[in-house]
Amino acid sequence: MRLSLPVVFGAALLACGLLVSVSSHARVNADNFVGVWLLDDTGEEAADISGNELTGELTGNPKWVEGVFGGAIRLPGGGETVMIPEMALEFPSEEVTIVGWARMTDQKNQDFFSLEPLEPGRVTVHMPWDNAVHWQFGTPFTGVAPRNNDHTIDEWTHYAFVHSMADTMMLVYENGEEVIRGGTAKEFAGRGGDFHIGGRLGSSFGGDVDEFAIFDAVVSPDDIVTIMDQGLARALLIEDVQPLGKLATQWATLKSRP
Repeated sequence: MRLSLPVVFGAALLACGLLVSVSSHARVNADNFVGVWLLDDTGEEAADISGNELTGELTGNPKWVEGVFGGAIRLPGGGETVMIPEMALEFPSEEVTIVGWARMTDQKNQDFFSLEPLEPGRVTVHMPWDNAVHWQFGTPFTGVAPRNNDHTIDEWTHYAFVHSMADTMMLVYENGEEVIRGGTAKEFAGRGGDFHIGGRLGSSFGGDVDEFAIFDAVVSPDDIVTIMDQGLARALLIEDVQPLGKLATQWATLKSRP
């Protein structure tokens, strides 16, 4: 399904929060938000504000630094990650969008995020890996890799990674622009394992991460730009960092803001 944020809607739409527009025109609600980590914390955990209680545990010795929106987490590349235990059992199997800000500090083979263990089946982004981004999903996995990404070192860059069984495609967005589209997609077979923001065991990420979220839906290009420009809290209208399931989501109000 494709997650689309409408400009005009009625009382029924206000009740469900979001409108999905592709072939099915199905409606979704807070259940489509798997996890939302603003990474504004300063303690020993990374809060999940989606209401699904997928709190991230800090491994190694990461640092809290200034981010694009509020705080961010710095992973020096020595084995530090934000680990969400046993998240593989909660992971979307067919339609997924993963968004986040990254500022890499080194041009080396590393992972932006990954399920651990890596096999069988993958939900992984190698970034950079042989100077490119590699988005991999499925059991067995398929993947896409856009152009060279040397220019992203030491710069905040917004990424979105999309996988859709329904549309038979994989996409990567960089700063709101689609940079590659692949014509294959494979279902992810659920299994045990931990999810790591900022690498995986043995392949840690060197750099900063901010505003990380996972959606159980295909987020539209316009809405990826909205999330990038507004930040997750404002784009999703998360007030006072309350769980999404307890809020009404009004995208018309959001779209009208300067």
